[in-house]
Amino acid sequence: MTKSRLAVIGAGYWGKNIIRTIKTYRIADIECVYDIDTQRLKEIHSMYSDIKLCHEINQILDSKSIDGVIIAVNISKLYDVSKIVIENGFNVFIEKPVAENLEKVSELKSLAENKNIVAVPGFVLRFDPVSRFFKKLINQEKLHPVYIMIQRSGRRAPRYRSSSIILDLGIHDIDLLNYLFNRNIKVIDASITRLGEDESYNIYLDCGGCIAHLTADPVPNIKIRRIYVNFEEEVSYEGDFVSSEIHKIDPRGVKEIFSVREEIEPLALELKAFVDKISGKDVETPSLEDALYAHMIIKEIFFRSRR
Repeated sequence: MTKSRLAVIGAGYWGKNIIRTIKTYRIADIECVYDIDTQRLKEIHSMYSDIKLCHEINQILDSKSIDGVIIAVNISKLYDVSKIVIENGFNVFIEKPVAENLEKVSELKSLAENKNIVAVPGFVLRFDPVSRFFKKLINQEKLHPVYIMIQRSGRRAPRYRSSSIILDLGIHDIDLLNYLFNRNIKVIDASITRLGEDESYNIYLDCGGCIAHLTADPVPNIKIRRIYVNFEEEVSYEGDFVSSEIHKIDPRGVKEIFSVREEIEPLALELKAFVDKISGKDVETPSLEDALYAHMIIKEIFFRSRR
C-alpha cells in the first residue's frame, strides 16, 4: 500500500519532533521540509539525508504529489502560513493554537470548508492515555465529576515566552475539557500574572456543573503535568501526564496506582490519525470547530483577566 506523502513547514524544536515521530513510526513519507532558517534545514539533512529540503514555500505549493502539509511554525506565523497552504487546496495539520485569535481561526475554518479539505489542529493531549482514561470514565462508565484541577508547572524555554502562556500551554487543557465535556464550558473567572520573564494563570470554568481549575506557573525547574478529578460517586483520580500513571483514591484516602502508558506515543497517534483522515478512513480527529470553540473560551479568559 502506498504511503501518504507529506510536507512539513517549520523545522524548529517541535517541527523536528514531528519529523522524528513520522520517521520512527513510519507513519508516512516526508517528501520535503521547508523552513526560512537554512541552518535548521541543514540539521534536518544531517539527520535524514533522504528528505528533500525546500528553500522556497512555492516548492511545496507547486507540488502535485503531496497529500498533506504539516504546519509547525511560530505562533505569530501560523495563520499566514496556514492560509496560503489552505488556499492552495492542501489538507493541513496545523499545530496549536492554529492562530493568535478567534477571528483568524474562524477565517481558516471557513477557507478549509470552502476548499473541502481536511484541516486538523494539533491538540495532542486528546491522544494521551491519561486523557483517554478520564474520557472513558465520564462517557462510558458514566461517572459524574464535580471538581477538576489541571496543573502545568515548569519553566518555559525562552523561545516560547514571547507568546501568551494561554495560547502556548493553556489551550491544551481548555481543549481537554472540551473533549471531556463536549464543549459544555463557561468561564467563571480568570487571572494572568506576570512572574519574572514569564506568566502564570489561574482559570475557573463551569463544565456543566463541574468546576474546573486550570493553573500554570513557570517557577519550578521540573516539569509537572497533572490532572485531579473528584467524582460525586466519592472516588477521586489523579493522572500524571509525565509518568502516565493513574492514582485512584477511595474515600478513606487509600491509593491504588497503575500505569496507562502505551507503546505508541501520543504524538504518533495524533499524526497517524491525520494521515488516516486524509486517506479517507473514518477516524476521530479534532477539528477546526474544536479550535474555534477553544478560542472562544480563550477570548473570554483574556477579557476577564483584564478587568
